[in-house]
Amino acid sequence: NNSASGDSSTIGGGSYNQTIGTISVVAGGHANTAGGTGATISGGSTNNSGGDYSTISGGFNNTAPGNFSIVPGGSDNDASGIYSYAAGHRAKAFHDGSFVWADQTDDDFGSTSADQFIIRASGGVGIGTNSPNGILDVAGYSGDNSVNLPDSAISSPEILDEPGLSGDITSGDIILTQGATGMADMAATTITIPADGYIMVSAGATMEATGTSKANQVYIQIDETAGGGLIDPYFVVSGSGDHDTPSSKHYFSISAERIFYKPAGTYEFRLEAKANPDNGNGAETRIQRPRITVVYFPTAYGQVSASN
Repeated sequence: NNSASGDSSTIGGGSYNQTIGTISVVAGGHANTAGGTGATISGGSTNNSGGDYSTISGGFNNTAPGNFSIVPGGSDNDASGIYSYAAGHRAKAFHDGSFVWADQTDDDFGSTSADQFIIRASGGVGIGTNSPNGILDVAGYSGDNSVNLPDSAISSPEILDEPGLSGDITSGDIILTQGATGMADMAATTITIPADGYIMVSAGATMEATGTSKANQVYIQIDETAGGGLIDPYFVVSGSGDHDTPSSKHYFSISAERIFYKPAGTYEFRLEAKANPDNGNGAETRIQRPRITVVYFPTAYGQVSASN
């Protein structure tokens, strides 16, 4: 019941096999068709190698319509692209140069563009290990050369939008203008976040108060825009109500913290300060080494009160 209709084609055995393409071969099996020029089917059942110089080694219900395509076996695989390769179960190498391997999951798994190498392995892919602990598990020696990637190869989705960090410190002292109505910048930093999430901003400095026997206090806060007034409830006040002598120097550690919820984008945050307008005459309010740190968190695992 075999039919060898292609010129110089060969059928080695089996039943209901046919060779349509020139110099095509079906070595055996059942109901296989070698339709392309130089196409080969080694065995199996209901396979069709329609592409020129395509190969199906065996299996069931596999097709290789792409020229120079390969299906090594398995079932319901399709190597449609030129130079494509499909193996396993329901692997679909639709595009030129694509390599698709699919596990026993009973669902199609197909390429989406040319020259892809894609794998569906529900039990994980192991490199250097036969017991992968995830979808991909690379086990090798420690050190920077264990896995090499080009610069900037990892994007935020690939690292699951992990936390990021930004910060700045201003060296030296900043003397505040007494009686100023607006806030003055002490330190600022910019951060770019890859996805929506929380931004925790922490800032601090040392305050030096001198020059008056009366009050010498300072307001600090974290803000996004320069200038402006106090933002309740985010400002902090520090300092002394009165001093022993105007020449005495008093030092206070001051800090502030604020949490924002932001969509993906770039943001600037600043530590601001101004002298208390009720400071005594001759007061000198000095801010030493102000610093600011910004940390991005993609997820919160508890209740967070965040401003936008």
